Amino acid sequence: MITSKWFVYPERAPIDAHIIRRKVFIEEQRIPESVELDGTDERAVHLVIYDDGRPIATGRLIEFDDGLYVSRIAVLPEFRGYGYGALVVNMLIQRAAVVGAPCLCVYSQIQVAGFYQKLGFVPVGEPFFRAGIEHVRMVRSQ
Repeated sequence: MITSKWFVYPERAPIDAHIIRRKVFIEEQRIPESVELDGTDERAVHLVIYDDGRPIATGRLIEFDDGLYVSRIAVLPEFRGYGYGALVVNMLIQRAAVVGAPCLCVYSQIQVAGFYQKLGFVPVGEPFFRAGIEHVRMVRSQ
């Protein structure tokens, strides 16, 4: 059974989100831990998707000076291709709409920019490198 859970600091720490992100970003993509654990989790709202109680996908919403961002979208490798990434992003989009965010941003890795485009995000500006991976800023109007 697929379920979901929201985590907001300081009431509940998103340990399951960190487990997924460690496997995907640090172990699989070799992003340095100091970059992945960027010190902003305490300001974010986290979402974790579970399959029969096992954490399989995650993402967060975080507010910066220039807007509300979808970030740290991760799906465990064995669960990719089943729509869990889109489920996470769509749930984050809905949550942002409830709080009245006029638009959302994401810093997408170039290789998954098409995924975000299918969900209504549009590339803005020039590509850039972060943690050795090419990214592009994308925006979605609500």
